[in-house]
Amino acid sequence: PDMLLDLGSGISPIAPPSSSTVYADISPSAMGFLSRQIAGHFVAMDLTRLPFRTGSVPAAVCSEVLEHVEQDREALGEIYRVLEPGGTIYITTADFDRFVKSAPILLRRSTSRLTRTTV
Repeated sequence: PDMLLDLGSGISPIAPPSSSTVYADISPSAMGFLSRQIAGHFVAMDLTRLPFRTGSVPAAVCSEVLEHVEQDREALGEIYRVLEPGGTIYITTADFDRFVKSAPILLRRSTSRLTRTTV
């Protein structure tokens, strides 16, 4: 994709380093640290107020983050807003049952399907 957005990457991102990867986390210090370690673009931001245009993100990953966001429905709404129609979002969470109640907002825009995988 033209851009891969790693939401809540902290200092241990999921997305591979590249010039088209954007790492995003609420912690400015985490983004500063990560920017000295790997290639990419780094943005300190709140998941409930993403600084991207509507429909501008072709692919995103949000791994083990939503269970730490108090306003998780708002965060899902923001992910939906910035995801381009037919875009792909990969979400992992330790709290699948809580998340699945909010997931339909994303599934309307994404080509992804909701799958529960237990490791």
